Amino acid sequence: MTSSVSARNIELDFFRGLALLIIFIGHSIGNPLANYMPRNFGFSDAAEIFVYCSGLASAWAFGPLFMSETFWKTTARILHRCWQIYWVHIALAFSVLALMVSGEETFGRLNSFDDYRLFFDKTQQALPALMTLQWLPAYLDILPLYLVLLAAIPLIMLLRRLHPLLPFLAVGALYIAVWSFDLHIQGKVPIEARWFFNPYAWQLLFFSGFFIGMGWVKVPPLRQPGLIFAATFFVLAAIPVCTADIYAHHSFWNDLRNMLVPGWHKHNLHILRYMHFLCLAYLTVSLLSLKPQLVEQPWAKPVSMAGRQVLASFVAGIFIARFVTIAYELVPDHHIIITLAANLMGCALVIGAAYVANYFKALAKQRSTITAK
Repeated sequence: MTSSVSARNIELDFFRGLALLIIFIGHSIGNPLANYMPRNFGFSDAAEIFVYCSGLASAWAFGPLFMSETFWKTTARILHRCWQIYWVHIALAFSVLALMVSGEETFGRLNSFDDYRLFFDKTQQALPALMTLQWLPAYLDILPLYLVLLAAIPLIMLLRRLHPLLPFLAVGALYIAVWSFDLHIQGKVPIEARWFFNPYAWQLLFFSGFFIGMGWVKVPPLRQPGLIFAATFFVLAAIPVCTADIYAHHSFWNDLRNMLVPGWHKHNLHILRYMHFLCLAYLTVSLLSLKPQLVEQPWAKPVSMAGRQVLASFVAGIFIARFVTIAYELVPDHHIIITLAANLMGCALVIGAAYVANYFKALAKQRSTITAK
């Protein structure tokens, strides 16, 4: 990435926005375009981009505050942000439940909402489980993950004060414990089921971004021939193991896939997913360094806006994806034109939500400035 903070922020916003648009497409169940997203050609997908960028952004947002303010004041700021994210998650869950009720009132039973039906079948169990994050409805897993990872930042900063190596040891040891002792967060509703994204594992990727953002880890030199070759080889080698059209029809690749990645490889952030993301990130940043102004072009600005207003964009994307899912279920044999129109309109609405959020934030900032005067 470029050296200036503003340039780095533009790049960060662009890739966060891109990840959110990919997540929207992937969360639209029945969306044919999802078959062409990164998850079908490699171990990692948009979730890795989002989590890593969140760690990087958290370092830039809160790192300087730990230097300029007291430890407890900055910790309070982080906990306040966690509190906001918690209520956004709850509001999103109830919004999706309301959409389910409205959809089934209008169109009849919708199979794509079967995971949410528990709330109405066992409300006395599901409601407190929802409020205590012991039940994470389908496709509403990322915000709770982000909340937990964000809340862990003060602990990492405290360990850093005790010894510079302690944060690295803690993060590495916790990740190893996941695979050695099956460490995870257990939900209780509807059954004894673990969180889809295991925070004890995904903290490795989040704090990788955080450590780089804090300057505790230096990024390898860009465009190094040896690293370029190794990263490219790894990414290309992953394609036949991860592409269903290949491994589903060739026993060799299917057997190799079953040997390499267990069923919980995404939930527990398998090391191959972590390595695959790092390789992709290195190749992407190396290429971008040749033309850093690329993400500043007019076509990229709407994507960057989605990344800048990440919470509003994420919520809009998940909610709109449920609308699109209903459409795909009602019209399963949709034409390619309808598919493209639904995806373009959905992405436009996600970006539109980001612009609306940005407008109101600017308005609030302007009002506070006038009040201060």
